[in-house]
Amino acid sequence: TTVPFHGEPAVGLQVLGVLETRCLDFDDVLLLSVNEGTLPQTPNDNSFIPYMLRKAFGLTTPERRTAVYAYYFYRLVQRARRLRMTFNSSAEGLSSGEMSRFMTQLRVDRNLPIVDLALRVDLDSLLHTPAAVDKPRDLVERLYRRDAEGRVKGAYPSLSPSAINTYLRCPLRFYYEYVCNYRMPQPTPDDGIQPNLLGTIFHAAAQAVYERVVSDHRGTPPPGYLEALARRPKIGESSPLRPYIVQAFAKENFEPEQLPVLEASVVEMYLRILLEDDARLDELQVCELERWHEMHLPLPEGLGASHVTIGGIMDRLDRVTHDGRRLWR
Repeated sequence: TTVPFHGEPAVGLQVLGVLETRCLDFDDVLLLSVNEGTLPQTPNDNSFIPYMLRKAFGLTTPERRTAVYAYYFYRLVQRARRLRMTFNSSAEGLSSGEMSRFMTQLRVDRNLPIVDLALRVDLDSLLHTPAAVDKPRDLVERLYRRDAEGRVKGAYPSLSPSAINTYLRCPLRFYYEYVCNYRMPQPTPDDGIQPNLLGTIFHAAAQAVYERVVSDHRGTPPPGYLEALARRPKIGESSPLRPYIVQAFAKENFEPEQLPVLEASVVEMYLRILLEDDARLDELQVCELERWHEMHLPLPEGLGASHVTIGGIMDRLDRVTHDGRRLWR
């Protein structure tokens, strides 16, 4: 973890980087994060010139940069009266949890008196105070009237499957999101296409494909129809799925000439997988698309409401044949 720090060069504790210690000697040196990959740093070998060509013509290579850091390290510690180094043994993120090769080299030098100290933190012993909120008396009424833009049946909107899953994962988040109507910040266009937006585009493309199946074939695709849509185009040909992908991106304000190639190829790949899976089903019949379904559950008396409505939009409702029986899915 990098920490921005500005110190006074003349007085007080001096916090320096490795390069700032050149030509300076210290009696007491404390080195932090002496992990492999941090000291020396993992070389960023991004170059159009191949490694062997750089080595043959005497250009800078990762080994040279590592050797430079080795020189700075040993020059810093050679006149220190007391040297303390720390490293993190936990492998998290980009950290490998290994001590630096420089520390290992010092440990094998028998002329140095070395004292090893280990600090362990028991994470299970940390106390976690559960978050709690004051529940107002009209909580139940606010819960069932939480969204004025939602689908309302009688006096109460329904609880969607997403809302129930949110409650099962984190009741506090459910309270903030569905009772207090606090929403997560939406990504800006500068953030690129986020995974949730890409999922929405895939959903819209799949919906457009199966709406065509319902309108042209009454929900029952003829033999070979789904396979033809899922086939990979030859060089110079356009994919049969491209019109549906362009239509889905257009709903999110993407112009056809500005279609992101990488994201569009990902959507096409998942559409092809979906169609290939459906093509293997026996006697597939798409019965419903994007239709609302709900059910009412009675509530105990005294909660301020007589029932709660569980409902949401079902993406697809199909009938298939499995082991000689017609099943809903």
